[in-house]
Amino acid sequence: LNYYRANFSLLPERPRPISVPTRLIWGLGDPALGPQLADPRNYRDWVRDFDVVTIPAAISGHWVQQEAPNDVNAALRQPDPYIALGYGP
Repeated sequence: LNYYRANFSLLPERPRPISVPTRLIWGLGDPALGPQLADPRNYRDWVRDFDVVTIPAAISGHWVQQEAPNDVNAALRQPDPYIALGYGP
């Protein structure tokens, strides 16, 4: 925890807006960080072009890129990742 505490103190009080398209890929089975953190409303004020892809809890958790690599790769490659993954938001 000290690692995170120390690094959060280095963040500016108000981050500059992010202007590049940004996709958050979230494993719904994450035991440490709840799905409420994947809510796009949390990011709209400072990320202009933002979307979220959620990977079902049955196949992914905190380390989604290692637990569901094919789904993560499909989400990164597709303009509409839910079509590639076969499930909806």
